[in-house]
Amino acid sequence: MTDRPKYPVPDPWYIVESSTLEEFVLGMLPLGHLLETSVVGVFEDKGRGSRRNIELPLHRDGQYSKKLAEAQGGSVVEFPNIDIVGLHCIREGSEQCFTTLLVAEGYVPEADGPGGLMTGNIECIELRRGQSLVFDNNRCLHGRSGTVGERLVVRMWLRNDILRGVIPPQPQVP
Repeated sequence: MTDRPKYPVPDPWYIVESSTLEEFVLGMLPLGHLLETSVVGVFEDKGRGSRRNIELPLHRDGQYSKKLAEAQGGSVVEFPNIDIVGLHCIREGSEQCFTTLLVAEGYVPEADGPGGLMTGNIECIELRRGQSLVFDNNRCLHGRSGTVGERLVVRMWLRNDILRGVIPPQPQVP
């Protein structure tokens, strides 16, 4: 019997309670083709990074609206085909900041997500240092509420051809 990987393909999302940044990065890489890794926080004096203390409506990464780009200080080019998003908290803020998550309509999970999240329910997740949130960007919408403040999160975007239906999934070995 093989152990379940700490970072499996999300169906549609999960939280890893305790991991290092190295475990997060190395755990995420086998899930697909890396598109981008970035640090998300309020750490710039001007431009998009300086405006991250605003709340974000529910959205999918890679489908960045012109209105949202303007609210954050300019235009942004996002990658297409972002299938998996991973967020790893490397520093908590002193104020509450939640990642909001919604399983999109039309998706019926094989099993309820953590805490019984079903299609149409919104979950508010306050990531703590060392926690990771991994979700299927095609089946989940996400946003942010509260103040980012000092919180820093490493974000990874991956393309996964199996999730995209480009290649068939590998058969399970008993």
